[in-house]
Amino acid sequence: MPIGPLTRRSLKSWVEVKPELLVAVDIGTTYSAVSLCIRTYGPNGSSNVEVITSWPKQALKNIKEPSVVCYDLDGTLNPEGFGSGAFDDADVVDQIDQGKLIKVQWWKLAFRPDHLPPIAGLEDYLPDFNKGLNINVETVLRDYLMLDMICQCVEV
Repeated sequence: MPIGPLTRRSLKSWVEVKPELLVAVDIGTTYSAVSLCIRTYGPNGSSNVEVITSWPKQALKNIKEPSVVCYDLDGTLNPEGFGSGAFDDADVVDQIDQGKLIKVQWWKLAFRPDHLPPIAGLEDYLPDFNKGLNINVETVLRDYLMLDMICQCVEV
């Protein structure tokens, strides 16, 4: 028996499909951002897009978060120095200034392929991964995404 333009069979298929969480991450050289979409299936086929607007330790709300990760001197990831924590948390800033934490920023530039012609002065901005950290740019990306996902879970 039809229900409006729908049949009971098509209505049942909507009920059986669970909503999906879609995550979009824009990793920039200096700042990054995240958007979430909860995709639901129903008569309207509705979706709702939400942008993360609150990050830990931000002095002011901003949809962007600094693309920064901090490590202890032994190369252990320090989550307190993630994103805004490296700039807005007084304790973290003091540890960086005292040389107790290593702040890694502009790390995305290290993904630049070697076959491209050199850019004068670019080396001045590349992070020094050889400060006893024993890490590479892939490790920094992994750590950044992990902390980013933790923040998203807290926000949701």
